[in-house]
Amino acid sequence: PTSHARPQMPATPMTNALNDAAWLAMYLEGEATTPDEVLGGYFAACDPQHNPRAAIEQRCLELPRCLGLSQTLVDCGVRLYYKSLRAIVRKEEERLRKNNFTEMLNDDAMHRALLAICFEIVVHVHLRLSKPFPAVPKAFDVCEFELLIMIINFLRDFEPLLSREVRRHVAHLVNRILDADVWKRSSPLLCYLSDDEHARHFASVIESLTAPPHR
Repeated sequence: PTSHARPQMPATPMTNALNDAAWLAMYLEGEATTPDEVLGGYFAACDPQHNPRAAIEQRCLELPRCLGLSQTLVDCGVRLYYKSLRAIVRKEEERLRKNNFTEMLNDDAMHRALLAICFEIVVHVHLRLSKPFPAVPKAFDVCEFELLIMIINFLRDFEPLLSREVRRHVAHLVNRILDADVWKRSSPLLCYLSDDEHARHFASVIESLTAPPHR
């Protein structure tokens, strides 16, 4: 007898949510809610009077309280943040051939923006419409420009690792920000894009986001 393949069922919001939750759980498997030895090594390599560990851990304790999330989701966001931070610093070490990142690891705005995108992903995956954008960046006191630049750099490093729906959500955030006030004459984004390297990187990310998804 001739066998017939089952028709592929169309994705629903429920199946997308379940798939994203499964992806995030797998992506964060083995990650802790505290800095691991690798991050601890980078912290120790900073100038002695500017070890960032205490400020980083305090930020991870205080900022999520503004969102009123369950401890499980807070832990999820913190784990994603530490995993992302470790990967970012590793890439910078490979690029610059150094391991002292005192300035970067003490940059409060950078850490807030990275926490914002990590918690935005967690909120999108687990809560969907209950905390719509820009609830997370507002709670973390992150302006649109800082968030946009972090998203661009986050996508540069992690886009291939994101689930399709999370990638789509992040692309939506970029479009929301670009459609807002960042293009005013006084916008810091225009100054940022006046640098040729920044402009090329920005254009490549936008091109990637607008490309059709791989099947």
